[in-house]
Amino acid sequence: YDLVVITSAEEDAFVYDRIAADNFGDTWIGLSDRADEGTFVWVDGTAIDAYEHWDDGEPNDGGGEDCAIILREPERRRTKWDDRPCQTRYDYVCEIN
Repeated sequence: YDLVVITSAEEDAFVYDRIAADNFGDTWIGLSDRADEGTFVWVDGTAIDAYEHWDDGEPNDGGGEDCAIILREPERRRTKWDDRPCQTRYDYVCEIN
């Protein structure tokens, strides 16, 4: 298993619906720019070319934010992505690789 890779709006909606149904909070997805600051890639090595769903002004690398989450709160930001420090504790969603 690896953190989930999201490549379409449909997959993004499916993942969000699952984390909402399970009452997760903000949730890790498999996207980061740890290898090359400002260049986000998925855990399987694919680029973020086809689909992305960042919140306004994100990613912003505010203080070493290198890993991505799907936001659950506040409501106005729900379903959008944000970058956060990788060591922060959040729920996470995985898929079989």
